[in-house]
Amino acid sequence: MWLARWVDLAAREGPTPGVLTVAAVGAFAVLVLLAAAVFQLGRAYGNLQVGGAAWRRAALPHPVLPGSVSGGLLTRLFARGRVEGAGFWLTRAHFSRDPELKMRSWPLFSMAGGAALLAVATGNCGDPLRASDTSAVLPIAVIALLASAVPPIVQNVSFSRDSGAVFLLESAPLVDAARFLAGVRKAILVTLFYPALFALSLLLAWAWRDPLHALLHVGVAWLVVEGAARWSMVSVLRGYPFREAMVRGATMGPIVLASGVVTGAASTLGLIHFFAARSAAGFGAFALGLVVALALLERWSAARTRVLLGRVQRG
Repeated sequence: MWLARWVDLAAREGPTPGVLTVAAVGAFAVLVLLAAAVFQLGRAYGNLQVGGAAWRRAALPHPVLPGSVSGGLLTRLFARGRVEGAGFWLTRAHFSRDPELKMRSWPLFSMAGGAALLAVATGNCGDPLRASDTSAVLPIAVIALLASAVPPIVQNVSFSRDSGAVFLLESAPLVDAARFLAGVRKAILVTLFYPALFALSLLLAWAWRDPLHALLHVGVAWLVVEGAARWSMVSVLRGYPFREAMVRGATMGPIVLASGVVTGAASTLGLIHFFAARSAAGFGAFALGLVVALALLERWSAARTRVLLGRVQRG
């Protein structure tokens, strides 16, 4: 809409100073973003060492140790106990040392980020708690798009260049292996999804001029993403992380059904969210239902994970 208006203005008024200024600023922004993208892509491919005979471990940064200031702080904030903290640290270490893992994960946020920016740019970023028309559709759709990125990212954590070392996890004397995978899940959320949710809250607070409503909306998104993560840890990961070597076609094919379930559930919740947000009581009941569903999903996920890991260890 805004682009059509600008084109119409430029066609009617010609190259006025205002039109030229907007065009110059837009062209400069595009060039800056393109240069930044090329630079980051070049660095990433340089780290991948395409065509190299071996992976030079010495060239990679050392992971933050659990006992250090930053590593210990994050572990204490998000992990409960030493077993969960071990899973949290191991996953964070892989994200910091494996450029392929990050390259496979970050692009999955493009749909949600694009939808959020499109909603703001086109004036279709209505507050679901105030707007009952279709302007509130895109902000709600962003939640479903974020949730749909969870299964592929959990699937990415299945792969590692050091997949042969998974026997160390399988033979480790873990008191509760389900808590270890809970730490893995929390590390995925803290590393990738929490920054995305924080950025979404800032964007909506600015667009709506109402930080409280933005926090409530992002709170719903957090509940949906947390639920998708618990489902995906059971239906997608199905065992210890970093246990498989990366092969072509292994990223999306095996998880089509699990991704479809998450996307369908998130879309259905988005429809309920759209109608429930028309009243404070309806929104409160909807949020309470999400909390109860998340608690039940947590219990089911923990029980199912123990069964799956028991099969892995016996095998």
